[in-house]
Amino acid sequence: MLTRLKKTVLGSCAIAALGMGSANAAFTITEASVDGSWFNTAQVGRGAVVDYIPTGGVSGVLFVALYAHDTTGAPTWLTIQGNVTEGQFALTGVPVGRTTGGTFATASPNVTPTQVGTASITFNTCEDLRVSLTLTTAGLPNLPANQPVELTFSRGGLAGPQCVYKQAFTACPAGTTAVASQARTCQLPSAINTNLQLTNDATYVIRGATAVGSGFGSNGTASDGLIATRATLTIDPGTRLQGSGAAGSLDYLLINAGSRIVAEGGVQAPIVFTGPTETPGSWGGIVISGQAIANNCLVTGTTLAGSCTFEAGAAIRYGGNNADDSSGVIRYAQIRNGGQVIALDREFNSLTLLAVGRGTVIDHVQTHAGIDDGFEMFGGSVNLRYVVASGTEDDSFDFDNGYNGKIQFAYGRSGGAVNSDSNGIESDNQPSNGNFDALPRTQPTISNMTLVGVAGGNEGIRLRRGSGGNYWNVVVEGFAGECFNFNDNATFTAAGTAAAAGPALTVRNSTLGVCTGGPFELAGTDPYQLNTWFSGQPGNISGTSAGLVDRRFPAANSPVLGTGAAVTIIGASAPTLDPFFDVTDYKGAFRNREADWTVGWTFPGSL
Repeated sequence: MLTRLKKTVLGSCAIAALGMGSANAAFTITEASVDGSWFNTAQVGRGAVVDYIPTGGVSGVLFVALYAHDTTGAPTWLTIQGNVTEGQFALTGVPVGRTTGGTFATASPNVTPTQVGTASITFNTCEDLRVSLTLTTAGLPNLPANQPVELTFSRGGLAGPQCVYKQAFTACPAGTTAVASQARTCQLPSAINTNLQLTNDATYVIRGATAVGSGFGSNGTASDGLIATRATLTIDPGTRLQGSGAAGSLDYLLINAGSRIVAEGGVQAPIVFTGPTETPGSWGGIVISGQAIANNCLVTGTTLAGSCTFEAGAAIRYGGNNADDSSGVIRYAQIRNGGQVIALDREFNSLTLLAVGRGTVIDHVQTHAGIDDGFEMFGGSVNLRYVVASGTEDDSFDFDNGYNGKIQFAYGRSGGAVNSDSNGIESDNQPSNGNFDALPRTQPTISNMTLVGVAGGNEGIRLRRGSGGNYWNVVVEGFAGECFNFNDNATFTAAGTAAAAGPALTVRNSTLGVCTGGPFELAGTDPYQLNTWFSGQPGNISGTSAGLVDRRFPAANSPVLGTGAAVTIIGASAPTLDPFFDVTDYKGAFRNREADWTVGWTFPGSL
């Protein structure tokens, strides 16, 4: 009965959310956080059924049905419906519909709600829902006309385990500052030099450069190579952080070398980093500086750690010789609308990883609607699992300066106003100094990646400037340029005889579908033909017909199914499984819709 009533209410303009006010801050209303039965035993068992229906992006519809009876004892429903946006915890001035009598036919219910007043709704925690009713129509016991009635509901410990909002907001955490005229909103300080925990009962504003720890010194001497101040920023599941959008402010979050971020969201409660508006480039994104190896700032016993400076911010220094360095954890998180172009070849990305070590965990992380790259690694050895780059206007994944981490289960889908040089992957060895054969060479190991292009943009995989890499079980299709390309002789060499243990660049068990420019860029001046090189490695297929993937999932009878291969260590004396990688029997990021690892934590409608 409730389902049919809800469908009627949702289709009725009689209780549309006209004149609705809102508060925009903590307690994100989601299916996991509000859906279910709420009640109050102290108020004669009064109850409400709450249902949230996401409609895509930051929007959704909240439906509340209150059980009541009229003065004759006949069952009556009071129904409340309002539009909500991400991070909103309260609605005010929402029309209340009264539904009584009628019949529920097979095709559609014969029920017409009548507006009888207004309501305000506030969620404080998973166990604290407040509803304030003001009815303009008499006829319900204990609900007199034109007199506010306050109802308090809980779920008596029955709240879903995925609801993470356990603590009611009382004040901003120490070290942060309350933002005037914005309920439950706190501004982060520009310098976080002591440990700070951000609880999920507030929204946090990032204004300008917000730095965790002070990183390396800046004198450029060996004695200056120590970390001056270390700190850890801990962020609770379901927390929302956003750029300020203040005029002239480049808002970004920086985790300096030696400091850590611990941002562990949940499947149904991702941590959200976004801009003040849902507009690409409305804030700068996240930058993490580490102490692993980058080939443009090699560290020896006498060379200063942190000798590299970030192209988009000279005060940001990185680099070292600790491949196992840890900058913390980012798990179940969205990074949306990031990136800023400072000048030519000087950009902030959605997530910039500067010599970040493999002790860092990047797991179930989505970058979305970034104005520059989704994930860019400048050296380092950080590993990634279950990552998504969607709606990216430049490259989905960009590798530079000796990056040699491992990535499994990755999906890149370009979109939005993609520029003419956007690629699924763009990989360079050492672009800044022109030493294309610098060591350690850029050589990530990647398996189970799907790259899908849209109109515009460039190539699926572009490898250049001496880049290496070991690619397994990769699927590419739909790009405006070629699916796969080498750009220079140094890269052709890396794919041939660049390493004593064998080639530094391999592609195995991978499939190239339909790209407008064809599977490969073939030039008579190339040292050898790329299509011959590609087909000469085991399990590769190119130029297949359309239908490899349906957006991101394998199409029916797709050639990517049943053709995956286990990742082995290139250069080992005998075939040896790489323990980082799960063994799959399919190519690409997904086996099927039933095994969709993006459910719950990615931005609705983004994939």
